[in-house]
Amino acid sequence: MVRLSTPGKRSIDEYMDQLSQDSRVPPFVFGVTACEEGIYLRGSGSRVVGDPASGQVDGDTGFWICSEGKPITHLAALQLMERGLLSIDTPVSDLFPEFKSCVIVENSDITGEPSTLYRPAKQTMTVEHLMHHTSGLFYSSASAQDWDSDLSNPYSYPQSAEDPVGEFLRWIKGDYPGIPLKFEPGLSWAYGWSSDILGFVIERASGMNLEEYLQTNIFKPLSMSRTSFYRTPVIKENLISISFRREAGGGAFEPWKHRFYEVDPEKVHLFCGGGHLISSSRDYLTFLRHLLQILAGATEPPNAIISRTALERFLSPSLDVHGQEAIQAFLQSSIPPSNVPSVQWANGQAITTIDWEGRRKRGSGFWMGFLNLFYWIDPTTGVAAVLQAQYLPPLDGTMGSICEEFEQRLYAGLEEENEESGILV
Repeated sequence: MVRLSTPGKRSIDEYMDQLSQDSRVPPFVFGVTACEEGIYLRGSGSRVVGDPASGQVDGDTGFWICSEGKPITHLAALQLMERGLLSIDTPVSDLFPEFKSCVIVENSDITGEPSTLYRPAKQTMTVEHLMHHTSGLFYSSASAQDWDSDLSNPYSYPQSAEDPVGEFLRWIKGDYPGIPLKFEPGLSWAYGWSSDILGFVIERASGMNLEEYLQTNIFKPLSMSRTSFYRTPVIKENLISISFRREAGGGAFEPWKHRFYEVDPEKVHLFCGGGHLISSSRDYLTFLRHLLQILAGATEPPNAIISRTALERFLSPSLDVHGQEAIQAFLQSSIPPSNVPSVQWANGQAITTIDWEGRRKRGSGFWMGFLNLFYWIDPTTGVAAVLQAQYLPPLDGTMGSICEEFEQRLYAGLEEENEESGILV
């Protein structure tokens, strides 16, 4: 049984105190869980930046978790596969005819504008391609976004009440004759809409919308009452506001007052499993702790939401050499260069293939979110952690460095207790 030593907790507290006095650091929450229970959870800053009267962020504060929702969606798909309701070999076009006419777009990573160079896709996209992000679906990486304005992408556009998925697919298609792909399905790896389309597949396979499915099969069984696609009353009462830094890495923060996603419950008709979920740090740690418990015990917990066999698939590398080269190129500016060669992709998250010195071990799943959020789950050590912030510009290097420092202090402060003798080892 792993726990946080008294000196280890003191070290993390001291770093928290230091960060709380730095105007260059936004409001955030850092939390850690072991297999048996949570071992650290503390927030810093106000729910509205610069406004102490708005209340302090804490473990129950709601955050748009953005791409941290991807592994939840992928786990849900694995649940359906276990129940025989979904096959990894199912062509996506069997469920959504729009995918019968995809096009391969050249220079898709160079410009956010529609390319005039494209050709019909030859390969059939399957559920497996969505699971492993080898579908060819991609986010444009070169859109010149003015971050001090409403976001302009299919996630943030108004949602159709009559045909929300169809409208979303039309936004992705844009001016192309078919849904654009970066490469033939199965050929490489790309970061993009795969998790969202997988969520729509879950809806078709289960007969529920994604909110209903996740509440019934994951959130309610784990008592995750502050996780939803909706800003429910319990979420709204303790919800952080998005903030904005004009000077990357060094400037102070101010409230961000623009459109992000749809917030009116009466107008939420689309459930994007790759980016729309709201959750608290305590809830997300509950989810990660449950996964640790399934992997750690001699027998699965009686309330296990998925089998150990399926969970091992959830945390298994999935890419060939071309896909691995693509994800490593994608992550070069997001993690220390020395760790890049050790990264693979599993299901809705990256995974380490070697131990990171002084940090997470081989086989750890991890990912990050658009509004500067991070998590990792380390089954070997028996810990998982979250660092949740909520600001633009996205993936700012400040929080990445802070996350690394927290992780190093955490691992330096962990100790293991022998359950029979009670002796720390």
